Amino acid sequence: MDFCAKQFAATPVYSEIDLHRLSFASQFDLIWVGSLVTHLPAIAAGDARLPRQVTKEYGVIVFTTRAAMSQACSPAPQEHRGEYRQAALLEEYARTGFAYQRYFESSAEEDYGMALTSPEWLMRTLQRYPDVIMRAYLEEAWGMQDVVILYKKAGHFEPCSAYRNRTPAGRPPAARGLLGRFFGR
Repeated sequence: MDFCAKQFAATPVYSEIDLHRLSFASQFDLIWVGSLVTHLPAIAAGDARLPRQVTKEYGVIVFTTRAAMSQACSPAPQEHRGEYRQAALLEEYARTGFAYQRYFESSAEEDYGMALTSPEWLMRTLQRYPDVIMRAYLEEAWGMQDVVILYKKAGHFEPCSAYRNRTPAGRPPAARGLLGRFFGR
């Protein structure tokens, strides 16, 4: 942290166990969160309030996740055997798109473990935040972790005008042009 602050003239912020207790004096143009969401339960992983609150308008949020395609599917190295129950983790991931198991040495107060996040689960979660645009999802771009790049822009997702301009019969207006011909309208 100190190296990054000095090397990039950045403002370091040291974390708290409870992320909601973090305090920031200003907003930032760029937020980087590496290898954190990969170890948090769904409630924490799906909570984008904190990064959004501390990111300036038109700022960028970059974080990493881990999908089941990563090393979580391969046998755990000897020093990590027994930290999580791999079969149950993968079963939950296949069923819901998100899976989490607390490491055995972790406690309820310091809840830390193995989290698998599918791109689909992440997209559904991010749809709750109309001021966040996903710019990229890069599989295994940071070792075995996927890199997600978000862009903050207030009011980006407004209701689709096609649904507001429905015809009295309840059908959307006839599509015209190339897309209309392509879809047979």
